[in-house]
Amino acid sequence: MLPPPHTLRAALGAFVLCAALPVTAAPRLTEFMASNDRSVTDEDGDSSDWIEIHNPGPGAADLSGWFLTDDPQELTKWSLPVGTSLASDGYLLVFASGKDRAVAGAELHTNFQLEADGEFLALVAADGLTVTSSFGSVAAPFPRQRADISYGTGEPSTEAPLLAAGAPLRFLVPASAGALDPEWNASSFPDRGWANGAFALG
Repeated sequence: MLPPPHTLRAALGAFVLCAALPVTAAPRLTEFMASNDRSVTDEDGDSSDWIEIHNPGPGAADLSGWFLTDDPQELTKWSLPVGTSLASDGYLLVFASGKDRAVAGAELHTNFQLEADGEFLALVAADGLTVTSSFGSVAAPFPRQRADISYGTGEPSTEAPLLAAGAPLRFLVPASAGALDPEWNASSFPDRGWANGAFALG
């Protein structure tokens, strides 16, 4: 039994057969700037380096006691303060200024700065051992950075097919450019003259 023709016509007409869906994950580093000359300024008016943390999870994340570090031998180098919470799909900007300010609800500053020539940067869970995300390593530091250009990752995604292979469909190859009714993708369009086929059609 064929599904309603308007469903398949709409899918066929879109030509986009995959959708990106977010993947649930722990809070992670998404972006940083290790050579900030004039892009973002902190509360002192300084163009400090900065780090962005994202919570892709479905609920708020408690980052109390989590750590940021630029030293793989010292994973607990700087701690996020108690009371630091990040909403679902929220972002937190932490300045890597070396000013060491850790008061929940206020502007946050690590006790280290980032090395524009490349180094290691990690977000570490409250256990002080679990690196939830990182840029670079001891053997392969993150690449040399340019002034006022941030460096980061894309959003994780997975593909979900809109139509399974072999799904039944109906199709029409128009005889000429003007032969196809402009209402062909309307749900009420009669498709009696269309042929039967199976996805993927090509």
